[in-house]
Amino acid sequence: MDESMDRVLAYRNFLAAEDHLDEIISQATSSDERAELLGIKWNIIYLRDDVMPKEVDKRFHCLAKHLATAYEACREVAKATNDELDVRRAETCQLLLTQTLEKLWGRKITTCERCGVKEDNGGLQKESSGSATSTADDGLAGISIQGVSTD
Repeated sequence: MDESMDRVLAYRNFLAAEDHLDEIISQATSSDERAELLGIKWNIIYLRDDVMPKEVDKRFHCLAKHLATAYEACREVAKATNDELDVRRAETCQLLLTQTLEKLWGRKITTCERCGVKEDNGGLQKESSGSATSTADDGLAGISIQGVSTD
């Protein structure tokens, strides 16, 4: 099983944690607290960059980072509003992120292997030469369900 998309989930959450930490750092009550928070931030940055698979085409690094952050934010907006447009925006952002990760890593991404979605022949769906868009539209590898439950 390929854990790449789970690594992306960790990456997205490290980006979100870094963003929230920046808010806390801006309100630090002392230079000691600020120094401690900055130490945490640098550890998060290391973990964020270290968790991702090897990059084949580094030109897509920053785009992947920004799309990962945008996708996480769009998911939060869609959860808060339950508005169809917000849901579609999050789905589109996920497709763009997947396409960018495929360029960054130099390979196709199969998200359904993570959850064990089966093909008609009973085997796990395999990687294909199709696009990320067609894979997401085929009913097998649709929008992944990720995140932390409130339960």
